[in-house]
Amino acid sequence: MTEENLQEILDDANTGESASIHRRELKKNVDIAKVWLEKTKNGVQFDPLPCFFIKNDDGLYVGIVYDMIYDLHWYISPNFRKRGLLTKSMREIILPYLSQTREKQSISIDSSQLIDLNYEASLKVAQNLGFQFESGKSYVLDLEKYSLEEWIEGENNDLSQERIEFFKNQLETISYSLWKIQTEVEMNLGESVFTEEVLQLVEEIKSKRDILQDEYWDFKGINLLK
Repeated sequence: MTEENLQEILDDANTGESASIHRRELKKNVDIAKVWLEKTKNGVQFDPLPCFFIKNDDGLYVGIVYDMIYDLHWYISPNFRKRGLLTKSMREIILPYLSQTREKQSISIDSSQLIDLNYEASLKVAQNLGFQFESGKSYVLDLEKYSLEEWIEGENNDLSQERIEFFKNQLETISYSLWKIQTEVEMNLGESVFTEEVLQLVEEIKSKRDILQDEYWDFKGINLLK
């Protein structure tokens, strides 16, 4: 993931028009997000990218931390560097959030992949946050020091009933597509573990339509009481 790629994601997030970015606010200056990238020229669809978006006080997304589980790739837009935004967000929100599900966090800082200025800046941020040199280009941080008593969950966002109906229709379409596959395989290759399990999956997906609607109304009911 290049800096150009990360800046493109930030630009898309700031337009508010991208249907491939789904986010929720953790705290005022940090959103957690999952980003779907477009298919490659070969038609390959990658898993969504888990990210943290860093906002300034005006609500503009100015930075991003790409969470690769065993590594973090951070980037701040050039016009907003040297303001401590990355360090502050990492220290107060992102690392405490990560400490809820993991004990340690590793990062890699490779001088051969960064210009001298960016390398020194990244190394300074890592050291200020407590990352310790491990070996080669690897640094590691014990996340226990960032553990908080208050669990960081983030703020739920509402959805329209129209959007819920769209999801229910999508689930039905998916279930029938799987059913067609199951039918053709069964009629040509015979009944098997595969055909039985796919048929069970069809029924399970169809049942999720009602579950989704119930959960939506539960959510609306909770919020109507506030």
